[in-house]
Amino acid sequence: MKQQTPTPLGRKMRINEIDIVRAVAIIAVVLIHSTPEAAMYSWQGTVVPDEGSLSQIVMFTLNRLSQFAVPMFILISGLVLFYRYSGNWSFKTAVQFYYKRLWSVVIPYLVWSFIYYIYNPWLAGVPMNLSAGDFLEKIKWADTGYHLYFMIIIFQFYLLFPLLMTFVRYKWFRVSMIPLGLVIQLGFYSYHHWFAEVEHTASLAPTYFAYFMAGGFLGLYYNTFRSKIKSFTAAAFVVMLISGGANIAMYLLNRYQGQMFENTWYVVTMLVYAISTAVVLLGAGNVLLKRLPRISGWLLPLGAYSFGIYLVHPVILSAFKHKISAPGNILSYNLYVLVSFLTALLGSLIAAFLYRKAAQSIKRSKPKSAAGGRVTAGG
Repeated sequence: MKQQTPTPLGRKMRINEIDIVRAVAIIAVVLIHSTPEAAMYSWQGTVVPDEGSLSQIVMFTLNRLSQFAVPMFILISGLVLFYRYSGNWSFKTAVQFYYKRLWSVVIPYLVWSFIYYIYNPWLAGVPMNLSAGDFLEKIKWADTGYHLYFMIIIFQFYLLFPLLMTFVRYKWFRVSMIPLGLVIQLGFYSYHHWFAEVEHTASLAPTYFAYFMAGGFLGLYYNTFRSKIKSFTAAAFVVMLISGGANIAMYLLNRYQGQMFENTWYVVTMLVYAISTAVVLLGAGNVLLKRLPRISGWLLPLGAYSFGIYLVHPVILSAFKHKISAPGNILSYNLYVLVSFLTALLGSLIAAFLYRKAAQSIKRSKPKSAAGGRVTAGG
């Protein structure tokens, strides 16, 4: 293996393939949000294209197969956090950790929540209700934007992370992270599904605990994983095909042939599918960076700006769909969906790039001071 450049004391070598994984995950996020009409059921609204048409089946399949996106971002967050802070955790580090998250995640969440609080009613032509009480009520569960619930989830993991780091020093905890994550996530699901309904489950950390802990386990042992990445990737690829195939097969059989499956099967297959897909993408990213630099060169910016793309893309996508009516012709509609997807993805990438350049220019114009490294939502 190629020798890595030594890093400064207290710093660890950057995992560059993480940005490849982030790129694929953010593409999946934008794809999901670009194809909701094909993925919804008739009782939820008007299905477009027509139910059962080839275009509708393809879009529905792509939408469902892309559902690994949020679990993958949570897994990657766990990987980066445990990788970065293992062996370097103290009270001072914890204070710095929360300070960085305040500026890199909490403040952007509040700012963008307010932007969507104003933007969505304005775009829809609905009278605005600018009320501090109403806004504060909505930000509790990220109700100002359909995509912002991810921020609520990641806040909870950030709050839990220092507690988890206190246990990392114990070997029993390190080796049992994945089983422990599975017990918490599936136990919470079982309680909600079979015993008592819990509100806001899609925004609660226990719903995703196995992903975060699996990512944390990978982060703690990433050097071992990287040394055997080919064998791990090959095994994960087989698991991904089986679990992903089973998951989408159940959705297709249920939707188009009326076959019923217990919801637990969807949850379990998605759990296995998302984790195995993350492992496959880490391995694929490692290969792309070494052997296919041109392809990785296209993906790396999407990964590096994934947080900005995540925040901005609904602005562009909503405006596109509001201002440009969907055509009735099926071929034209297919092109319409493709263009809306590319416009949202690339438009938000450009916006995120320009914002960062402007922020860097402002920062350079200020007097120099001791500043920390760049932090993203992924860690």
